[in-house]
Amino acid sequence: MKKPSREIDIHELVNRLDHSKAIAGASKWQRHSQEFSDWLQDALLTLRQVDPEFERSFNQIPFSPTVVNPLMTNEVWEAAFRSGITQAIRLIDVALSELKSTQIRQEREAPKNDGPEKTRSKRGVFIGHGRELTCLQAVENFVIKIGFDPVVLKDQGSGGLVLLDKLEASANVDFAIILLTPDDLGRLKDETELNPRARQNVIFEFGYLIAKLGRHRVCTVMKDMVEMPSNVLGLVHIPYDPEGIWRFKILKEMTTGGLKVDANNAL
Repeated sequence: MKKPSREIDIHELVNRLDHSKAIAGASKWQRHSQEFSDWLQDALLTLRQVDPEFERSFNQIPFSPTVVNPLMTNEVWEAAFRSGITQAIRLIDVALSELKSTQIRQEREAPKNDGPEKTRSKRGVFIGHGRELTCLQAVENFVIKIGFDPVVLKDQGSGGLVLLDKLEASANVDFAIILLTPDDLGRLKDETELNPRARQNVIFEFGYLIAKLGRHRVCTVMKDMVEMPSNVLGLVHIPYDPEGIWRFKILKEMTTGGLKVDANNAL
């Protein structure tokens, strides 16, 4: 898609296209009504500002039968008109999708006004978790206590990002702790017994962060017995124990990963 010029406010274009789509979807226009003509001109102008290619495609949409003969009934003309409106809405959807993708990229690339990089890349620890919030809270408090910034996906602002974009934006950290808690049940299709499993999003975050940070900067904390994917069975999983020994094992993994951590703060 051709990038809209700087003078054009992308938010305004998105709002105008959303408005055009909503009007078209709810309309009961007559074929030659002034309301339809006004809508058509406004949609064309907006699409031209997004990308002239969209305007050209819009101009090619037929709102009447492509072949006409004197025996055609009013129902045939009306069906062709409604078909044209449906095609117009689909094209507006495509333009909206591309425009919103551009909007997200620009927002992600825009310089932040947060002052010096207090951003998580310095002392950040990503915590992936399921539905076990007691365990999450304990690990969050521990991370803060040893002087790091806990990064929990649910606490991060969306900023219009889809979930995968949000994960990418939150993964600029030094270390990751993945909490494996028995939130789901599952089995192979030829088995009958259900086994406790971590949630699928947690396993995805686990794999993503290994790829992003390397295995030496990711550790797992497992509460109770949780079935694991076979390709990570060889990794060390720290048991979440009530005595709190898990804290010192995490410290060891962080030190092995090359981070400087004062163990005295964990006491």
